[in-house]
Order: sequence, then structure tokens, then C-alpha cells
Amino acid sequence: MKLVALASALAAAVAAPAAAQEVPAEPAFMVADNRISVPDEGIALVIPEDAVYVGATRWPLYDIVDAEQHVFVRTDEGGLVEEYWLVQFETYFDHVDANYTYDETEPTSLEIGDRTWWTRPIFTSGRPNEVRPGSDTEMFGKIIAQAGYRMPMWLAGVRMVYMPGEDRRSEIMIIHGANLDGVATTMAERFRAGEDGVKWTDFYGPMIERASLSFTIAPLDAE
Repeated sequence: MKLVALASALAAAVAAPAAAQEVPAEPAFMVADNRISVPDEGIALVIPEDAVYVGATRWPLYDIVDAEQHVFVRTDEGGLVEEYWLVQFETYFDHVDANYTYDETEPTSLEIGDRTWWTRPIFTSGRPNEVRPGSDTEMFGKIIAQAGYRMPMWLAGVRMVYMPGEDRRSEIMIIHGANLDGVATTMAERFRAGEDGVKWTDFYGPMIERASLSFTIAPLDAE
């Protein structure tokens, strides 16, 4: 959930307060052979077979949405995450009068599996000093840590969001990210050397292209 949507949804929730929300402990979306089944869409999200499925969690995100995460990784021999896939499903609770508006806020979109995915490149820390309790960042970190893996210091990724349904009260988000430590070091060296024209935006095109090829969408009944 992006910050603009969070602020709007929090305002809506405050205007119409409800008791603390509860969600089932078991995930709503099943995973087998790195395929996440999405029955309402009749599709499966397919992650590369050499990625390791780390686990899932489901929780009431800020008492605003029913949220569910599934995490896949590729790591080095020491357990450092080199590449990851964070697949997150969200649906607003009934008491929240809000919907998703990625088509108004995200800079670009991709057509993947006959669906529009709104995209945004992300550069962030893999080891943030402060994490908001109950946030999707916290939940992701817990899944990684409980599996015995470690995140790199810096990450480069692309967030891709599809909004199913005309009411846009649900989202399917896939974040494909990779270890940025080597690139960040190189960029810092170029900045220190006074090299002209050094911009993070130079990475946007290749990052988005790579992310769009990092998973596939298959019919739900396909083997």
C-alpha cells in the first residue's frame, strides 16, 4: 500500500471507526510449485522455479485492509538475499470507504497477461533503522528473518500493481527487487569522482524491463 492511499484510507477509517479487525490465520491464496493461484481472476502467478518460496503471512494492515504476503528469494551461499519477489494481496475492509488509484499516481504501466500493472521503481534500504509496527515492511522482514536469510544494505526494485474489479477495492502487488550494494557502491564512487550525468533514473528502464520478465501469468488450470 503506497503512502497516498494509506493516508486516504486512514482518514476514511477514522471517519467511520470500527472494532479491531480480524482475519483468518491461513492464507487465502494457495501456493504450489512456485505458482500462486488467484481463483477470482482464473490465473496463477508463476515465479521462477529456482526461486525459494520462503513463506506467507496474513494480517489486518492498520485495520484498513485484509493483507496477505507471499515471499520468494534467490540467495547467495551465505543466505544473503540477492533477488526477491514480494507478492501482496489487499482488499479494503467494508467499513473503509476508499479505493485504489494507482492509475492516477504511478508514472508508468505495463501490460502483462492481458492486465494493466501500474509500476514504480524503488530504491530503498534493505535494513531500515525504523519500521512501522504492523506495516507490510515489518511483515516482509519477519518472513525473511524467520527463514534465516539476511537482506542486503540497499535494494533496487520495481513495484507492479494490478487492480482487479471495477470498484478498485482490491489490489495485487508484486515487488521484484535485487541486491543493490554493488551498484550503489559504483554510483557513490562515480559521484565522488565528480563524473557528470550520474542519475539513478538511468536505471529505471532496465529495471522495469527486468521486473516485467521476472514472473509470468498462466491460466489457473495450466500445468
